[in-house]
Amino acid sequence: MALNLSDVHADARTDARRYFTRGMKAIAAGQIAEGIGLLERAYAIRPHPNVLYNLARAHERQGDLEATLRLLQSYVDTDPADAAEVEAEIARVETRLRLRRMVDEGLAAIAEGRPLEGVAFLQRAYGVEPHPNLLFNMAKAYEQAGESDKAVESYRRYLEGEPSDADAVRTRIGTLLAARPSPPAIEQRSSASPTADPNAVAERVISLLKEQGLVGATTSPRPPSELIYTETATSVEIAIKDEAGYEEVVVTASRREQSPLDAPNAVTVLTDEDIRLSGARSIPELLRRVPGMDVMAMSYSDWNVSMRGFNRRLANKILVLVDGRSVHQDFLGATVWSTLSIGLPEIERIEVVRGPGSAIYGAYAYTGIINIITKRPERIDGAEMELAAGNANAIEGSLLYGKRHGPVGARVSVGYARGDKFELEFDPTRADLDTRVATDPGLSIERARVDAEAEYALKSGPRFFVGGGVNGGVSEFYGVSALRNQQVDGSVANLRGGFKSELFSVLVFWDRIRAESRPQFFPRGGDDLGSTVRGDLVVVEPVFRPSFSFLGTHDLVLGAEFRHKFIDWTYLDAAHEEDFFALFAQDQWVLDEQWTVLVSGRLDRHPLIGFLGSPRGALIFKPTPTQALRLSVGTAFRQPTQSETYLSLTSSNGGVGVTLAGNRDLDPERILTFDLGYLNQGEIGQFEIVTYLNRVEGLIVRSDLVRTSPEESFDPSFGGFVAARSLYQNESTAYWAVGSEVAARAYPTDGLDLGASYAFQYIFDPETGDRFTDSPLHKINVWGQVRTDLGLDVGLSFSFTSSQEWREEISNPSPRDPVEAIQRVTLPLDAYAVLSGRVGYRLFDDALELSVVGSNLTQFGDARDSQHPLGNRTEARVLGVMKARF
Repeated sequence: MALNLSDVHADARTDARRYFTRGMKAIAAGQIAEGIGLLERAYAIRPHPNVLYNLARAHERQGDLEATLRLLQSYVDTDPADAAEVEAEIARVETRLRLRRMVDEGLAAIAEGRPLEGVAFLQRAYGVEPHPNLLFNMAKAYEQAGESDKAVESYRRYLEGEPSDADAVRTRIGTLLAARPSPPAIEQRSSASPTADPNAVAERVISLLKEQGLVGATTSPRPPSELIYTETATSVEIAIKDEAGYEEVVVTASRREQSPLDAPNAVTVLTDEDIRLSGARSIPELLRRVPGMDVMAMSYSDWNVSMRGFNRRLANKILVLVDGRSVHQDFLGATVWSTLSIGLPEIERIEVVRGPGSAIYGAYAYTGIINIITKRPERIDGAEMELAAGNANAIEGSLLYGKRHGPVGARVSVGYARGDKFELEFDPTRADLDTRVATDPGLSIERARVDAEAEYALKSGPRFFVGGGVNGGVSEFYGVSALRNQQVDGSVANLRGGFKSELFSVLVFWDRIRAESRPQFFPRGGDDLGSTVRGDLVVVEPVFRPSFSFLGTHDLVLGAEFRHKFIDWTYLDAAHEEDFFALFAQDQWVLDEQWTVLVSGRLDRHPLIGFLGSPRGALIFKPTPTQALRLSVGTAFRQPTQSETYLSLTSSNGGVGVTLAGNRDLDPERILTFDLGYLNQGEIGQFEIVTYLNRVEGLIVRSDLVRTSPEESFDPSFGGFVAARSLYQNESTAYWAVGSEVAARAYPTDGLDLGASYAFQYIFDPETGDRFTDSPLHKINVWGQVRTDLGLDVGLSFSFTSSQEWREEISNPSPRDPVEAIQRVTLPLDAYAVLSGRVGYRLFDDALELSVVGSNLTQFGDARDSQHPLGNRTEARVLGVMKARF
């Protein structure tokens, strides 16, 4: 077993980018040696093929052709898209090297007093590359050998190139002609053999000299200064390969690669290094770092994540993707984070688009997008095993393997997680409560997962891929009202495949859920509200990305989507199948280096609502290459979920039957957004400020319970009388949300990253002036991470969320009136803070890593906070982690 000693796992993109940028600037200024040293430092911190290429060109400019060949070949060995072009460059440099060796031997022979031997080498070199300086050097050699006629002839051929020293050479020719004696008649035969091939003569001379051991070595002393040869290689452009390996490049905001400076929305990127150093054990924990992100832990295993307000116990206003594939449960519109088939070790980066994105992503990209991008097989390049254990019976384990052999690559991962609740929501000994939980009532999560993907990558860049994953087991899930605090037992699986290239891609996937849910507690004698769910989702999504030039550059995105949904859930009136269609287009028009105009729009067809449009426009001004001002205006929508449309659930609450119903006449939730942002990406840090104004209308909410009439009070499916009914409806209030986000990240020295952000948001009803208090006014995040050459790493994160007042529905166990069976109340939530950290040590060139990680580190004993009025009080969790790479 061979240990992988590459330090790619302990890298720092920002540090490497700093050295890369400085190195390229030094080379451009003619400080080649200094630039080479800086590029080598960048490559040592984080290897990237582009650095190899630029090092090769720098060495070529410096004249070290051997190093140039070695580095170009190393670059080609990474199987880049331009491998064929670089192989042609390798052939050119090899020719230069052979030519140089011939010239070196020729000039060395001349310098050592063997002029005719030197001329033979120079003639052969001239046959490869007819450089005029070779003619000058041959003329000098002929002079040294006493062959004045041949010297004059070579000088005259040299003058045909109109050199700058032409006058001096003509003077020299005159001197040679004046000193030449009158030739005898027989001398007229000395110019015979005009058809003789000088190259053939040179080859015969060199062969004879080699046979006699008289050829000078290439390490011979350099010739006198007047013997000069200047190569005529093609111009060496150093900055051929840019810093794409180190700069932040995002694909989510516009469905094509671009810098965050060119994106139509504010974008935050969380890297694999951020994941490793933060100590986060789940994706939602890490997302607290994102400015404006609302992260709410309902329990140890259930999270709700939203952006810029309107978070709920069933968060359904943000789109979550894995490699561009949606992973939310369509029938709920919510992402169940504990059921993803991938784990943290295989994530390359997470791109978070802060702001609506329905213009190219459709429903659920209502307030933002989270795209989790996984590592390619060559990025993993081996195996990685991780084991962790901590308090509250927490056990975690994962194994990740990835490898590429030529065009074929594969990635496989497996994982397991188990942990107890933060606290029991009920006392199992209470006589008035019952439970259907078959497992330990203190268990929060016990799930296993497996995921695999194989790909075939062409040398030109495109690749075909196929993969799949499954996650199965038990975890908690908080619903709404009487449905809260469910234990879910089942599996979520996916199959996926497609083709990806810069110009065209197609993604096809099938998501499948098979699960049972049961309440963790319910009033004794009442309905347990257990259910089964079977759901399938099939999606086909082709995207075309052409470009053309007309009054600037136009980068287009043209795409379509077909989405087929099937759901059979106990809580619905029946099983349902639905088909959705969409077309979308975008034009990013780059007028010049400073101005960019982006226009996009999407048309969706909903089977019940009909056509839904969502346009967007953005104007971007870049006063410098590292700064951007952005103004964007757009709309987005969230379509009703299948549960909001088809729900039909009747239960007994304190002896009173109540029905919760869906509504097929719902309109989509809509948002109009105005966004003004500024981003500055400097060498030692970046700064961003965003101000936005959102108009939110049509929020889908539950109506108050309404007393049923006698003729509709008996429900045959329930087998009894229903006293009250509630259905989903669109709220009449149109809210305005005013907010601002300020974020800074600094990396002042190698191994040190510091970050901070502040988000403010005020949501209100313009008609009454009342504030929407479910969302906090203030959120603050501060974090830092340190990597040392000694192997010691430290990370620390602190988040603060201001107080809130939640409008919630709770069950009334003893209603005096049926319409009071479910009550809408206002519940206060105090401000809370979350402190997380990690201390780790890397050994054996990063082959082994030991660390201690902790979350909720201030939450001990009675000093514990809830992040929702009906959620668990969080508890400190500390784990010891061992990671090995081989």
